[in-house]
Amino acid sequence: MNIASLFLHRSKSKLGLLAATLTAVASLHAQGYWFADLSTLSPPPSDYKIGNVTGINNRGVVVGWVGNCCDTMAIRLESHTLTTYASLGPAHSSWGNAINNSDAIAGWMETGWAGQHAFYVFPEDVTAPRADLHPWFIPDASQLSEIKKINDGGELIGVITSGATSGGPPRHLYSYLGNSSGAAWSLAPALGSQFVATDLNNGKQIVGNAKGGGRIYHRGTGEVVLMSTYLWDGNNTADAVNDSVEVAGTVALTTGYLYTAGAATRFGIGRVQRCADINNNGDIVGTTTAVDIDGHAFLYVKSSAAFIDLNGVAGVPTGWTLVTATGINDSGQIIGMARRLATYEDHVAYTYVYHAYKLTPWYWDIIPTP
Repeated sequence: MNIASLFLHRSKSKLGLLAATLTAVASLHAQGYWFADLSTLSPPPSDYKIGNVTGINNRGVVVGWVGNCCDTMAIRLESHTLTTYASLGPAHSSWGNAINNSDAIAGWMETGWAGQHAFYVFPEDVTAPRADLHPWFIPDASQLSEIKKINDGGELIGVITSGATSGGPPRHLYSYLGNSSGAAWSLAPALGSQFVATDLNNGKQIVGNAKGGGRIYHRGTGEVVLMSTYLWDGNNTADAVNDSVEVAGTVALTTGYLYTAGAATRFGIGRVQRCADINNNGDIVGTTTAVDIDGHAFLYVKSSAAFIDLNGVAGVPTGWTLVTATGINDSGQIIGMARRLATYEDHVAYTYVYHAYKLTPWYWDIIPTP
């Protein structure tokens, strides 16, 4: 008998109340979550605060960034240990965008006035990025580079934009496929210069967006699959892909969809603003359209087609609202940002305080009453 079953044996009188507060989620068991406030479990250094968490791997290690009034630093957060990665300089700021199952992280960093370089942090690095990949990716120092996602093989996708020195605001130039050794290949010949890559899996698939909507690029064959073919709507996005080539995205930035094996299933009709991540079970997390001043974090469960506002199923502390869900791993752990009203003790001049959170699922077996 597991601990959860023992709990139910001893607490049958509370089962009805507990079940009423938890929504039955997609599985044979009811499900709840342990809530962890990452901003208090692993407080950032000095006056920095966790600004966002952007990814979580299958070990539960989180990537994101912390910031204060002037600078930001990329972070890797494992259990109660928070490691910061300042830029290689001369500027200080950096942003963590992605993490793989080897605990490598990647993103971008400032390198001086109007300079922005892609960086890669190897798992053994504990103080600063060792790899500034920009000089290998593009020889033009006036252009800007950023890594969006990395896979378990160290392959990565990112974007190149024009720099401020080129005149006018930065503009998208092309997306690229690269690796941690510094090699890079433009995706423009296959997908056009306006294609913006958003994710890649551990196979040979890359997803992203261009005029006409989202698409899947099969690197091995060169095949391009347009999501509009299955959604009957060119106003769509392809935002995340898993190893089974299941794609999560949006239609008109109001409705979510899951693409699987030549068919697209819509969910959250009129309620989905963004799909942020998909795990290898086909479960999707993201943010709803505005509920009050912000959206709400949601979970779409493939096995039951359940669309769930996570504020209704998680043991969220009183006063907190989960406003985004930005990552989900294969164990069902979810990360994002939550907010509450600021108090005098917070010593801030704004209305709300935002903290990063992690939800860890737990299950129990329903034991029939004799």
